[in-house]
Amino acid sequence: MCSSSRIVTRPTSGSALLGLAFGLPVVVPALPGLQELPDEATFRYDGTVEGLAGALDSASRLEPAELRAMSTAARAFAGSSSWEHVAAQTAAAFRELV
Repeated sequence: MCSSSRIVTRPTSGSALLGLAFGLPVVVPALPGLQELPDEATFRYDGTVEGLAGALDSASRLEPAELRAMSTAARAFAGSSSWEHVAAQTAAAFRELV
């Protein structure tokens, strides 16, 4: 799954999290708001068209065993989050703003 947005307004991308929950490795720009996503399930690129093309090329060349490992890591990360964790992160973000 590829998320090419250059603006991330929350600590993580909802579309990236959805992809991870389905066990999909994700391709995301290397933005501070996406650093929380696991390297074991993520292809990062520098925000350029060339960087995106390179990340997509790398993703398309995964061997089946590599894809299974990334899928397992994706699901594990997505399963580790809870509504309580999200609520705590949201409250912390609001405290920083006030």
